[in-house]
Amino acid sequence: MNQDADHRYMMFSATFPKQARQLATEYMMQDYVRIHVGRPGSAHRNVNQTIVWVNGDLKMQALYDLLMTQQPGLTLVFCNSVNQVEKIDDFLYNRNLPTAFMHGKRTQYEREDAMYVYLLHV
Repeated sequence: MNQDADHRYMMFSATFPKQARQLATEYMMQDYVRIHVGRPGSAHRNVNQTIVWVNGDLKMQALYDLLMTQQPGLTLVFCNSVNQVEKIDDFLYNRNLPTAFMHGKRTQYEREDAMYVYLLHV
């Protein structure tokens, strides 16, 4: 509970599954604020979405090819599993692209360190 004046608890998530919402309802103060950005299932008007259909075994090469056709810049790649995150990181790293990966099995320190090291090389 947010009962002490010297601290505040906050929850952040790109997605906010039902279990997380229930946890917030149970442990946060009754006057907590929930901020929605956009509408579920939609993108902001400044975000262009393109669907590229690729067979599963060709996805990593298609990702690499797509990255190579773009102007250099920071890119986020989302995956469905920790294993897939690490495979993509290895794949891109072995093709000399600077990478940093984050997933739920890394500590907060490891996540912050990955971002710091990555940003030093960009």
